[in-house]
Amino acid sequence: MNASLPGLKEMSEVIDNDGTSIAIYGPAGIGKTLLSLSFPAKKRFIMSFEPGGLKVAKHLPGTVYIPSQYVEVQRAVEWLEKDTEHDTVVVDSLTELGRLVQTQSITTGARSHPELTNQQDFYLTVERMRNLIRRIRLLIQKGKTVIFTCAETVDKDAVTGRMIGGPDLPGNKLGAELCYLVDELYRMVAGSGTELGQRFIVTQPDTMYVAKSRVPSAPIKIHVPKDKPETAFTHITKGH
Repeated sequence: MNASLPGLKEMSEVIDNDGTSIAIYGPAGIGKTLLSLSFPAKKRFIMSFEPGGLKVAKHLPGTVYIPSQYVEVQRAVEWLEKDTEHDTVVVDSLTELGRLVQTQSITTGARSHPELTNQQDFYLTVERMRNLIRRIRLLIQKGKTVIFTCAETVDKDAVTGRMIGGPDLPGNKLGAELCYLVDELYRMVAGSGTELGQRFIVTQPDTMYVAKSRVPSAPIKIHVPKDKPETAFTHITKGH
């Protein structure tokens, strides 16, 4: 390989990289945190913005970091870009990270209601979130698996009037854009009828909700067993 261009790689080097990025969204309490922390890992790094949710997964080993400031999030990302110890990074959740970023993107100055965001604050929040997601997602180039969790929202499309469901992120475009920022986007759902009490992840979109998988063998709907939730990722891990 000609070394005159730094970073030039053979295609096989990229394809064989074990890292992948996954986003899991769904309603509150359905088990997104436990599922994300169940991904098979040698050592996981958990960036938690909902520490209460970790109670359901306290039996799982991992390193936990709980930032309360935007600058602390940036510091954690910079640290992870150099880290070689952890093979899995979980961000729980992007929705709460978005709220933290929005709160700290409010510009100061002479404003009658400084606690309310203006248009400049809004655009700054969205761009900061977009950049954070991209930087964390790029950790897959270091062989890490990156997993984001996210709340679910339903909005009305301004053009068609159609109701569209997806990840709950700042702005009306960033949620849909998450499809392009990660490799796998799953919607977590509860079963109904004969499947009542069970949980599933959906890997393909329907007429209302977004989802996607780049794994050719991925089933459209995957059962998440309560006793072995990690088996829901078999379609990813069996190829590595």
